[in-house]
Amino acid sequence: MKALIEQIHAKGTKSVSFPLRVYSLQYNGPQPRIPISVPKKLFKRAVKRNLIRRRIREAFRQLTKEHPEWRKDKAFLIVYISKDISDYETIKSALEAVLEK
Repeated sequence: MKALIEQIHAKGTKSVSFPLRVYSLQYNGPQPRIPISVPKKLFKRAVKRNLIRRRIREAFRQLTKEHPEWRKDKAFLIVYISKDISDYETIKSALEAVLEK
């Protein structure tokens, strides 16, 4: 998993839609897990980081349920870049904007 994350970060394409930065890479293996990074530097408390991760995970699940072709043959790395906790709708719309590109 760590090697895949490094490969996505180094060779993947980067798209930004505030509050998310998404790296994507063509991937022809088994469907990988989607790593989500919420920097400890921005949110010291694990409770807040986990809340943001849960919101991103649920938004991604809902969007790929509506558009399964977005996840086909791709590996993603999602990084949260805002200093504030965004609500679910903001995260979902930002993720949708990035995945449509």
